[in-house]
Amino acid sequence: MTTVDRSLSTPPPPDGFLPPISQIAYVVDNLEQAVLFWARHMRVGPFRLIPHIGFVESEYRGAFTEFDLSIALAWREGVEIELMQLHSKAPSIIDHAPLSGGVHHVGIRTSNIIDDERRLVAAGMRRLQRNVSSTGTETMFFEGPLGLVELIAVPEGSPHAEKLKQAALIWDGNDPILP
Repeated sequence: MTTVDRSLSTPPPPDGFLPPISQIAYVVDNLEQAVLFWARHMRVGPFRLIPHIGFVESEYRGAFTEFDLSIALAWREGVEIELMQLHSKAPSIIDHAPLSGGVHHVGIRTSNIIDDERRLVAAGMRRLQRNVSSTGTETMFFEGPLGLVELIAVPEGSPHAEKLKQAALIWDGNDPILP
């Protein structure tokens, strides 16, 4: 019988665990085609399209980067699907997309991005990118033994995720893109 030397493993942070994973994200070449595929074949929808997100801050590996990104968001049974299409050429987190078109990252909504950043760093993750949108949403992307993880801090009072969850509950499969 083999014993495991637990003294070499990183102990969990003393102040608790990360919030649950709520998002699975994919990089796509054509956002509208991807939305139609997910709606038609995976019954995910309706999607909210957010073209060319306005970032007031964006850094990749500690340096400013141009980050022009469009996304589509929809929920199904407690999981948010994010589809991302990059428009800029500068280095960014999108460079870490799997060649096979698989899952790019998982996302975690957080109410305390600083504490959760510490938890991820303590778990051996390294921050790759940080963004702040014009609406105040802050995101941080990390890489490490868990793959890619995004922390998502939405400003208080932002009802977008809840509205999308409710829209998914009553969606009849028609009109996959919200107006």
